Amino acid sequence: MSDSQLYVVTHIDVIPPRAAEGTELLRAHAAHLRQSRGLVRCRLLQQVLKKNHFELMSVWVSQEAYEAHLAAPSTRAFRESLHPMLGSPIDDRLHQALDG
Repeated sequence: MSDSQLYVVTHIDVIPPRAAEGTELLRAHAAHLRQSRGLVRCRLLQQVLKKNHFELMSVWVSQEAYEAHLAAPSTRAFRESLHPMLGSPIDDRLHQALDG
């Protein structure tokens, strides 16, 4: 069975002094993301021992839907707002499902 959905795991590392502010920004973005066209589901995770490390896991109907999300003004504005808080570049990793 072929799965055309795109699975994206985005690692976000916020500098510790801005962890609380980054957490709120990420929560707001995840809430906004859930209304995006082409999104199947998403989940924002925070590491247990490093409260300034996050994973945003999302599933998109296609790579085109994900690319449209990246190009959206709201996504670009979010990433611009987050940029001064980052401890390392945002790491987007794209996956496809291999199992049924």
